[in-house]
Amino acid sequence: MNKDSVPAWTGEFVGRMHELRVTGYELGEAAGVSDAYVSMILGGRRRPENAREMLEEALQKVLEKRKENNNG
Repeated sequence: MNKDSVPAWTGEFVGRMHELRVTGYELGEAAGVSDAYVSMILGGRRRPENAREMLEEALQKVLEKRKENNNG
C-alpha cells in the first residue's frame, strides 16, 4: 500500500487518539461500527464518504462520556 492510499487527515487524527488515549475499540463503539472497521478506515483500506466526520463525532462522544463519568 502506498502513502497516497491513506487519507492525509488520518495521521493527525491517530496522533490525537494517542494523545487522548482513545482506542479504536472506543471509537468504534461510539460510532456504531467495529474496531476493525475503524482500523480499516484509518489505514486507508476503507474510504466511506463520511469517514472523517463519523470518526470526529465518535471521538467527541468518547470524550463527553469520559467527562460525564469523571464528574458523576
